[in-house]
Amino acid sequence: LKKMKSLEMGILVSVWNDILERFNIISKKLQNIHIDLNIVITLYKSLINYIMDLRNSFSHYEKLGIEKTGTIEYKVSRTKKRKMPFDESSQGDTTFVGKKSFKINTFFIIIDSLLTELRKRLNSYEKINISFGFLFNITELSVLEVRQKAEELQKQYPQDLDISFMNECIHFRSYLKGLPESVSTKSVLYLCKVMKDDNLQDVYPYVNIALRMFLCVPASNTLAERSFSTLKRVKTYLRSSMNDNRLNSLAILNIESQLTNSLNYDEIIEDFARSNARRKKIN
Repeated sequence: LKKMKSLEMGILVSVWNDILERFNIISKKLQNIHIDLNIVITLYKSLINYIMDLRNSFSHYEKLGIEKTGTIEYKVSRTKKRKMPFDESSQGDTTFVGKKSFKINTFFIIIDSLLTELRKRLNSYEKINISFGFLFNITELSVLEVRQKAEELQKQYPQDLDISFMNECIHFRSYLKGLPESVSTKSVLYLCKVMKDDNLQDVYPYVNIALRMFLCVPASNTLAERSFSTLKRVKTYLRSSMNDNRLNSLAILNIESQLTNSLNYDEIIEDFARSNARRKKIN
């Protein structure tokens, strides 16, 4: 109980409260099935800038910690003496105590760890976005630039994209230029919608594949983790003899529970009853 009332605990509670509130909201946004990778990158950049701002706000959280705990003193721990080899000197060693110790060894380490992880994820998404990004401003690029970028993307995925992908991109660029200005081509969702509404999958098959590849890049690993949790609930020790087909079907129904709950079961039951009817009709 004494540790809970310490100034350090009050500061950490205030810091984590603000951080987790923002992370929770962004996490829910990243789980949206309609989110674009460009928005994902923008959100990650906003989080990085937000955490950097918090790094410079130690005095603010110190004030909040004092208000929560009612104490202004930091915990002072005994400094451990390091065993010095005979050829070393302790003249250059710097020892931090109290506020400086907590700020450098705890507060900054938490903030810097978060920044490192966020930047690592941002770099991964930016690499993918750089490879596919030319498709969203393809009308603003020259034919030579489109050909070069399409060739680079085709070399990254030679088994999925044919050599004709470069020529398709140039033709697709001309098609988009002929569309009304009100039609947006800055989003992969809109490009896929144009492809489907105008029935262009056969005209630009490899452009369609590239757009769907980009659209399938997960913005969060939450869905994968949720799938494993679902399988753990579906296949219990009472269902140990369940075959793979039944397990996959039950897992899909459970994972897509929102769609499953919206189904009209009366019609499904009637169709099942008709298909399995064994009674003969009496004339």
